[in-house]
Amino acid sequence: MHVTAIDPNGNTQDIGYATSDMGGSFGIAWTPPIEGTYQVTATFDGTKSYGASYATTHFAVGRAAAASPSPTSVPQPPGEGLPTATYLAIAAALIIVIVAAVALFLRNRK
Repeated sequence: MHVTAIDPNGNTQDIGYATSDMGGSFGIAWTPPIEGTYQVTATFDGTKSYGASYATTHFAVGRAAAASPSPTSVPQPPGEGLPTATYLAIAAALIIVIVAAVALFLRNRK
């Protein structure tokens, strides 16, 4: 499947191609070039056995933390915002769930 994103400026970003497993799950590594909200779409062109499909989700990218000269850790009170990695993990999980649901729907349709 082909994975693309629309960045906060409306530009299309080609993330790449991913292959799903038997459950319809897939993964792909990508570093967004700018901060903001992205719309990510995974498109499956279809085969002789399965029709074409797609799934879309959104995620937000925040500013990366500045590098610290020494490894220090400041405890953060519970509920005080989530790091960008958490948002990316949530977005990846949503994409996986959507693609799995589409794959199951297509598999049950034949």
